[in-house]
Amino acid sequence: MQILSMSIFVEAYMKNYPSARASDVEELIGETRRTRYKGIQDIESCIQLLYIYSGCDYVSYFKGFGKKTFFDVFMKHASFITGTETACLLDFDSESALFAFYRLISAVYFSKNSTAFLPLTSVKSLYDSLHGQNIHDKHVSLISQIREKMWERVLSEQEIMPNSEALKFHWLRSSWVFQFWAQASENFLQLSSLSDFGWKKVEQTVQWYTKGCSCKTGCTSNRCKCRKSKSGSKDGFCGPGCKCTNCVNLPDKSDTSLDISLSDISLDEISDVEIDDDDYVDVDDDDDDGDDPVQAHLFSDLDMFYLASEDL
Repeated sequence: MQILSMSIFVEAYMKNYPSARASDVEELIGETRRTRYKGIQDIESCIQLLYIYSGCDYVSYFKGFGKKTFFDVFMKHASFITGTETACLLDFDSESALFAFYRLISAVYFSKNSTAFLPLTSVKSLYDSLHGQNIHDKHVSLISQIREKMWERVLSEQEIMPNSEALKFHWLRSSWVFQFWAQASENFLQLSSLSDFGWKKVEQTVQWYTKGCSCKTGCTSNRCKCRKSKSGSKDGFCGPGCKCTNCVNLPDKSDTSLDISLSDISLDEISDVEIDDDDYVDVDDDDDDGDDPVQAHLFSDLDMFYLASEDL
């Protein structure tokens, strides 16, 4: 957009307007020389930031909004989004950059749900209608107003505009990605600490899985490397890292019991009861006129169990 040669500009103007008078040309040249393009040197960075903000390999996308929507909304509401700052707000340490990002996302979601805000017709008019708050609270309120209006219009929670805290983390991580990409032509990258951009360093929370076996025969013999590795310090069972099929080399879960006290039940009596398949009687069978003594004994113990559990 910079005019490199005034003579070329005048020549192009005269070709388009051959009937123009010399005074008109002189007046136009004067206006051109007085024109200042604020932030024009940052347009390239601004476009790249919009690309990152809308979602990339490093940060989340906004469901239902593509990159074209972001660019169209930004071009339509550029003066509202950027405010008195430059077009891209590269000062990531400044709250004004975060607020500009809030206004960008608000404008994107407002554009899709504009009828819900009638008689207000623009995101700027909605923002201006919020009074009596500091600038931070005003932006948070803007986001909350849009989220509230969207609840009755969306089909899933994924379509709801993120809250201010989630947007802040998105903005921080997008800023880090921009720093990364901006040095793509450099031999050595100089990146800020991830802890300054929303990530937290947490120790000893990763559960490592050892690569297990891939047996096809059920892991029944010592050909299974998991079973073969059994020792005093290792159980030798297959685990989450295994790809075996029809595996039987698994921990025995038969000893798992309910976390309920059974002190009121005579476990010796229950352990003495043996129920064979032949002794099983279907309780729904109408032809069974009598009560099986084994079942009656078992049911009486179960009744005691339920009575004991109700008293807990």
